[in-house]
Amino acid sequence: MTRFARYMPLLLLVLFLSGAVPVSALAQNPAAETKSAAVILSYRGFDDLAFLHTRNLLAEKGFRLTMASPKKGTAKAAHIKAPLNTTIQKLTVSQFDAIIIIGGPGAKKELLKNKQVYRLVRQAAKQGKLLAAIGAAQQILFDAGIIDPPPPAPTPPIRGYNVQIIGKTIIGNGPEDAHYFAETIVKALTAP
Repeated sequence: MTRFARYMPLLLLVLFLSGAVPVSALAQNPAAETKSAAVILSYRGFDDLAFLHTRNLLAEKGFRLTMASPKKGTAKAAHIKAPLNTTIQKLTVSQFDAIIIIGGPGAKKELLKNKQVYRLVRQAAKQGKLLAAIGAAQQILFDAGIIDPPPPAPTPPIRGYNVQIIGKTIIGNGPEDAHYFAETIVKALTAP
C-alpha cells in the first residue's frame, strides 16, 4: 500500500473537520435536485468513512439529505460528529427516493434491534424505493427478508467487488468500498 493510500482516510477526515468540505458549499447537480435520501446511522459508533463518502458525494450531486438516528441531537463516530435532522421514528418513507443505512459497531448495537428500522426498510421495499446498506447495516436487509445474503467475497478482497446491486437494493461490505458504494447509489438514483 502506498503512503498516500494509507493516509487518504485521515486526509479526508482532516478536510471535513477543517470545514474545507462543508456540505452547503458543495456543487449542485441539476439532474439530481429533486432526489432525496434518508441516511440512517446509529447515535453512537457509526462508520465515519462510509458516512463521509456517502454524504459528501450525494450532497455534491445535489441530493437533499435527511440524517436520522434512534435519538435526536448529534450522532458520534470514532472521529466525527454528524448533526441529525430527525429520528428514525419520524421518517416517512414516501418522502424519499432512497433509504441508506450506514454500518459500524453502533449499527450492531442500535439498529439491528430497532423495530422502526425494519418497518422503514419493509415499507421502502413495498414502495419500490432504493435501499442501500453498508457494513454491519446490510444485516438489516437480510433479517428483514428484503434480500438474501450474497456468497462470500473473494480473499483477498477486490476493491469494488464487495458492492453489489440486487434489484433495487445496494449493499457494501465496509469502509474500504465506501466511495464505490456512494457512486453506485448516485448512478442508481440518476439513471434514466
